[in-house]
Amino acid sequence: MRTFVIIAVLGTVGYFGFKAATAESEAFVAFKKFMEWQRNGNCGEMRGLTEEQALQRVEELCAPVGRTSAASMIADLNSTPSGAMRSSVYKVEEEKKAAGGAEVTMVIKESVRGRSSAMNPLPPPRRHTVKARKSGSAWKLVELSAQ
Repeated sequence: MRTFVIIAVLGTVGYFGFKAATAESEAFVAFKKFMEWQRNGNCGEMRGLTEEQALQRVEELCAPVGRTSAASMIADLNSTPSGAMRSSVYKVEEEKKAAGGAEVTMVIKESVRGRSSAMNPLPPPRRHTVKARKSGSAWKLVELSAQ
């Protein structure tokens, strides 16, 4: 019985230690939400999550072009069979905190996974440089760029 208790305690400590070591930062979670909303063409949510240069990018993406917008075109393409069979995986390659932890600059690698075809091959991995700032209790994206 004593051995069981020791193993249970060690297992619990190991589990919570692993979760703490592999936890995603709130700024990274905000970036992933933004990318999901961009994929779905959700302009209102994207506007609420951005400020400064990033908000300008959202306004350009959501600006009317004829009877539609670039954001709705992206959403339409992602709802096709080829787009629906793809997903993006994000990995933080670099994360630097500034201003006492209230500002974060991240380099994030995006890899697209899914079905490829001769007419629509998978794109190569891209790197996003993201600057996020804590605004009140929420993280807002301030600068976005992709290479």
